[in-house]
Amino acid sequence: MPLPQKLAIVRQLLDDDEVNGAIKDQHGRAWSRVRGRSQSQRSERERERREINAAIREAERQNAPMVEFLKLKRHLLEGGETVRAIGRFVAEDLQRRANGQRVSIAEGQWPEVVDLLIDVTTAADETVREVQTMMGNLGDDAIEVDAIEIDDFYELPEGKTLE
Repeated sequence: MPLPQKLAIVRQLLDDDEVNGAIKDQHGRAWSRVRGRSQSQRSERERERREINAAIREAERQNAPMVEFLKLKRHLLEGGETVRAIGRFVAEDLQRRANGQRVSIAEGQWPEVVDLLIDVTTAADETVREVQTMMGNLGDDAIEVDAIEIDDFYELPEGKTLE
């Protein structure tokens, strides 16, 4: 299985309250490390949320042009989390159905669920195509960077070069 898929599975498992509850009941050093990683993952997402909200407040205070980008980024991160949560909910409901347990989504409601999911993926795909039309294919290797002020660099004396 490719690494991105493995990472997606791990993230989904760490987001699952039932899995986290079961992890807490396990004993031993290996399970202690798992609990630590689970808490670290959640803490990292919370830290990321706090940082982007702080960056938005600061950009708004400075009336910086980055405000709209940061808000877009926040919405995309939240949207991704929402879609992953929906995926977990649907998977759990399908598993309950397979186990003969009481389900949340009735059989006749599944076509609407699928239609709505297709709408979400279609909208995301169309947006990616629009960006790629304007910016080219950025691919998975696009690097996240922050802009820096040129004043942060030191000038070399005339005729000197870096070696």
